[in-house]
Amino acid sequence: MVLGGNKTCNINSLPASESLGIASDITVGFVPRDNQTEEAMARCCSPNTVNLVDDCVLWCELPDQLAADQIAFNTCLRQTWNESGISGIHKASTAAVTSPNLGGLGMLILIVGFLCHAI
Repeated sequence: MVLGGNKTCNINSLPASESLGIASDITVGFVPRDNQTEEAMARCCSPNTVNLVDDCVLWCELPDQLAADQIAFNTCLRQTWNESGISGIHKASTAAVTSPNLGGLGMLILIVGFLCHAI
């Protein structure tokens, strides 16, 4: 499909989610860009914003009701997008949002203090 700026996009494939430059701590859905996918993504992603990468891939942070699984996202897309196209989900990486709690930090201080005192 040729879009604005004479860029040719392949609507039958998607790049790896890591190559899209999207933060890993959010769950996103993504599809190849064409007129029908723009409308479907706007509907399914609402109230979140639909973003465009390299003029060919649409993505958004998925609302909670669609972030649970690929089937829910695909079902939403198919209600507007009549073609049986390709779509993807990148689930949030929990490791990226995990932070130490005070109990763990206190235990670490006790262990380090014990080791320093023992030496």
